Amino acid sequence: MVNDTIVAVRGYAGGNPKVYENATSGDVTTVNLGVTPRYFSRETNRFEDGNTIWYTVRARGTLGRNIQTSVTTGTPLLVRGRLDMREWTGKDGSTMRGLTIFADAVGVELTTGRASFVKVRPDPGAETNGGSAGAVNSADTAAGESTPGDSRWLTENGDPSESMPGLSLIHI
Repeated sequence: MVNDTIVAVRGYAGGNPKVYENATSGDVTTVNLGVTPRYFSRETNRFEDGNTIWYTVRARGTLGRNIQTSVTTGTPLLVRGRLDMREWTGKDGSTMRGLTIFADAVGVELTTGRASFVKVRPDPGAETNGGSAGAVNSADTAAGESTPGDSRWLTENGDPSESMPGLSLIHI
C-alpha cells in the first residue's frame, strides 16, 4: 500500500524465534528485537544508553524458516519491513499494544562479529511430501559442483574456521 511505513532497524534478538502453525495462511515465525539507542551526554562527557524499544518481527515462508534456523538469543540483526501497531487483550483483560515489523528482509549485523553464509535451495517436493524444506539438494547442484557442507568443498576451499577464529563448522 502507498501509506505503509517501511522501516529498517538494527538491534539484538531478545530470545529464540518461535514458530506458530497457521492452517489457513502458513506458519509464522516471530522473534523479539530489542533496539537501544546510544547518545552522547555532554553532562557526563560519554555515551549512554537510551530506552530500549522492543519490536516483534514476523516472517513467513523461506524467510521465516531461515530465521528459525539461524537466529538465537543475542544475535545482532538488521531487519527491514512494514511497521504496524498491533493490539490485543492481555490476560488481565487490559488492552495491550506493541510494535510489529512484518519483515521482508533480515540479516546478521556484521559490525559486532562474523557470519558464514550457506545458500539453501528448497527441495522441490518439500511442501507436499514432508521433505526437508531448505535443504541443499544434490540434484540442484551442477554436475561436479561441491557445496559448503560436503567434504569435497572443504578439500577445495579449506576449512573456513581456520581463517575465522570462533567459527565452528558442524558436519552433518
